[in-house]
Amino acid sequence: MNQITRRLRCSRLWKSPRTKGLAACSIHLPSLITTTTLIYFNFSSTWFSSVGAPNQNAQFNALQFAAKVHEIVIIASLSVVAVSCVQHELCRRQGLALGGVLTAFQITNILTLFSPALWKRCFTQGYTAYRIQFGLFITIITVLSAIVGPSSAILMLPSVDSWDLSIPLTWDGGTIKDASIFLSGNDSTIWPSAITTSNFLPPECIFTDASTALQNHCASAGLPIFLTTPWQGSLSGDGYTQSEVMWNFSMTGNASVQHSDGPPDVHIYNRAVQGIVPQREAQSMDSPILTQSTFSTINNAMISIFSKARFSAWHQGEMEWSENVAWRFSLQSGSRTLAPQTFVICHTEPLLLNASTNTVLIGQDLIFPLRGAVNWSMSATPLTDKWNSTKEQVSMWVEPPDLYADTPSISFALIGRTGELRQYFNYSDNMSSYVIAAPEIVTCSVYASWHPVDMTLSPDWVNNMTEPGTRDIYLHTRWADLAFPPESTVEKIVSNFGKHLLDGRRSATRAALSVLITDALSRFDPSAEVNIARPHPNEGDYTPMHDISTLDMSNLTEIRITRDPYGYSYSTSGTTRCLAIGVMFIHIAGAMIHTALAVWHGWWCPGLQSLSDFFVLAVGSSNCESSPTNTSQVDFATDKHKCNIQGREIVHEKLKLKISGRSGTLYSSDCNERSFGEP
Repeated sequence: MNQITRRLRCSRLWKSPRTKGLAACSIHLPSLITTTTLIYFNFSSTWFSSVGAPNQNAQFNALQFAAKVHEIVIIASLSVVAVSCVQHELCRRQGLALGGVLTAFQITNILTLFSPALWKRCFTQGYTAYRIQFGLFITIITVLSAIVGPSSAILMLPSVDSWDLSIPLTWDGGTIKDASIFLSGNDSTIWPSAITTSNFLPPECIFTDASTALQNHCASAGLPIFLTTPWQGSLSGDGYTQSEVMWNFSMTGNASVQHSDGPPDVHIYNRAVQGIVPQREAQSMDSPILTQSTFSTINNAMISIFSKARFSAWHQGEMEWSENVAWRFSLQSGSRTLAPQTFVICHTEPLLLNASTNTVLIGQDLIFPLRGAVNWSMSATPLTDKWNSTKEQVSMWVEPPDLYADTPSISFALIGRTGELRQYFNYSDNMSSYVIAAPEIVTCSVYASWHPVDMTLSPDWVNNMTEPGTRDIYLHTRWADLAFPPESTVEKIVSNFGKHLLDGRRSATRAALSVLITDALSRFDPSAEVNIARPHPNEGDYTPMHDISTLDMSNLTEIRITRDPYGYSYSTSGTTRCLAIGVMFIHIAGAMIHTALAVWHGWWCPGLQSLSDFFVLAVGSSNCESSPTNTSQVDFATDKHKCNIQGREIVHEKLKLKISGRSGTLYSSDCNERSFGEP
């Protein structure tokens, strides 16, 4: 074979213009277009359809056929690459073992990789590296051709799940797509940085006693739930070194939605107040607790929009406004909406008493822990003046000084009676411990903040129990005294929670402050009006809308609603999809490299594109001179598709080969008989 290629190196078999080489590489184009489209669909998470869409089975069947066609065009592309590799090895290097030539034309048969004919000459003397490279390359092409089929099917068929996709909702049967949604009030009004008596204490919300029912928008309206509902939590941990209590109190809310001139529709929903407190803490740490909830303003806004959209869908039959679609609220900028979160850290120490008179010693300080293992202190006199041994506990709200980044939203101090020996830690003496039986002082720092959370139509557990966000909230002590008189609110919750927490009064105080303030902030301004607006609204729209040009944008906050549908979508999630995408990238890289080599370096031989081309060239280039029927190489190659080949065994392991055409015998091996075993 090497002798033949050297004799014909200048023949037209090896010469091809670049334009023809580029045209020949167009075999890659269908597979590249389809593969690139599939990768784009999966990386862009393209939505396919909802579950149960019309003709869905027919669509999936069509996709399976498309995947098979895609596999065929990819294998055709890989076959061209393999043939070019054989051409290069035969015509520009030192040739191949016969098995190597045949293997390149059987890349769909993975068993050929185990044939000794491909590998046995790789380690003989001379050109070992080139032959090993060729063998490895053919192995990659063969394995790739075996796995492109399932890879194509994986990427072609979408997966079913509940997807976090930003699919905007439309109105009135999809005819209105340019509507914008606004909440009344700007960002600082809806999520204020300070809570005072002027912005969150209507006259009807001033707390008088626990027996007086308060309206849902009042700060302490959730107190009856905390006092009467059994502890709704769970204990987790190993029970010895680590343990924590998580809870989830459910608060009932209602949203009033006005559709027309008639009475408004009232929608009842549940809002969760969730928290976590660690138990059996490290001796040198005052561990915090955390409570989160959703924001009633956003809850009511979502329900209002949903109700109006359902009213629109009822007239238009629009299916996207259905209950089984997860809705998501966010600001127009794409950031998440905010909800309250309260982070509380407390410290305990004994109340110092005169042993003979059982009176409070003068000069004791209240030590309030802060974030970052620091603290601040104040005189205990304002609290101890309220204490006497006949009281179960006394408490007060405390306004903290300006401590820059560590400043709490508000502080709280409590003295509780106890007859048990308790262990305490001395802040001023390296956290050394001591045991004493004395009334207990609990001092707490409360950090309240607006925290970004994922808001959906059906509020559920907020699973990311994290530290507060950066938008802190200042709570005025005057507001706290009127909204939560300590003796009627916090102290009662502490007594109720203390029955369920192992750490006694300290954990109960932390939990009480955390849930009470979080629930209160969740009720802030729940009546924020929702405005749906668009340019030039029509009077005939089923959903009443404002003209956006008439709105005062400085007092509005634009929000965006997307839906997280359950259905079929393309994605890059999952190991199998990632592997399939990797296989496709390998194919794309191989096709592009082959195109560059074929066009710029001449890796293209138009006369050697199949096994018959190689066979005809080898036979037609024989040195046999005795056969009178031998014709020229060019005529033989021209008539190759009209020829008939016959093989006859004349003696043991010897074959007579005869090729016939229309004009008679074109070739006979009578003069050149060789045993198969000869090289």
